[in-house]
Amino acid sequence: MLPSFLIIGAMKSGTTSLYEYLASHPDTVTPSTKKEPQYFRSDADFSKGLDWYGSLFKGKGSKAFEASTIYTRRHLWSNVPARIKSAIPNVRMIYLMRDPVDRAYSHYVHLYAKRLENAPFSEAIRKHSDYVDTGRYFYQLQAYHEHFPPGQIHLLTLEDLKRDPRAALSEISTFLGIADTFDDSVLARRFNPAADRRTTEREIRLRDAAPHPLLASLVVRAMRPRRPVFERPTMTPEDEAYLMDRLRPDVQQLREHTGRSFAEWRPY
Repeated sequence: MLPSFLIIGAMKSGTTSLYEYLASHPDTVTPSTKKEPQYFRSDADFSKGLDWYGSLFKGKGSKAFEASTIYTRRHLWSNVPARIKSAIPNVRMIYLMRDPVDRAYSHYVHLYAKRLENAPFSEAIRKHSDYVDTGRYFYQLQAYHEHFPPGQIHLLTLEDLKRDPRAALSEISTFLGIADTFDDSVLARRFNPAADRRTTEREIRLRDAAPHPLLASLVVRAMRPRRPVFERPTMTPEDEAYLMDRLRPDVQQLREHTGRSFAEWRPY
């Protein structure tokens, strides 16, 4: 069974909660291994073949899906939309976004807490473009527009999902063609994305190159700097202004493209 739909991102924008909400639906089937199989990430992953990919989805439901947020990090992994198009051309996609400054900060805190980032926030956001580029939603969508019509991509904000999950899932149900039958007890739960460990680009390459999984794990752990106690980093007004300046052009393009104001976000 191949996916009927994909959650393509964005990283640190509530995809774990949305994944769990949709996984609770009786008509859906999730990967047997993990939320983010990343099959379309690279030629090496894609070469595993559709039989391998399809074997990940086992269940009684009719709508298989996964949620690899790396699918909207085109600055790191190119040609993802082209691979998706070649394999499952009629797939539907959900792109979950949030205020991109908040997303960048959450991205940093996630890596900092895992000891995958050791630089101060001010330095990291200026040194590593990934914090900004992952939140350039229009830039990420442009790659998909080259291969898919707008009707195959549903746009949603984390702010809307948190404010009224029932309404957000009702829209998604219509988009996916499934019954709007979500358990209120599931919608009331909070899901912790921190349990879904992500690795840096450098670690991914080292892990994939290691000849044995245990050796790969030891190498990745050894790379992480020691930090005695986790203290939540702060974002200064100067950092916020810097990120807003970097992200403003993309938000403006996103507004023009979607016709939405995104009034729940900062005034970019």
